[in-house]
Amino acid sequence: MKVKILITLLFFTLIACEKYDEEAVMTEGEKISKELQSISSERNITTANVHVLTYPGSYTVHFNKPFLFSGQFIVVEGDYYNLNKLQSFEIEAQTFNLYFK
Repeated sequence: MKVKILITLLFFTLIACEKYDEEAVMTEGEKISKELQSISSERNITTANVHVLTYPGSYTVHFNKPFLFSGQFIVVEGDYYNLNKLQSFEIEAQTFNLYFK
């Protein structure tokens, strides 16, 4: 009797456990970060040009600066840019052109 109860409990415990889906719990910024990291590795991209819209028609820019990824952020010269706010990007030689809103 105890064996049947244990087997039943084990069965329901296994059914209740779902496989962890990393993609399901990632933010959009983390997904973009993962994509850019993949592209960066494949194409040996080492620098970034960062364009940030400060007010209509004007951009603040970092030119050809090394970068690193930190979760949903890209870090350029100590400045953190949230990849949730990335509007678009281009690749020019070994450089990302990143456009943030």
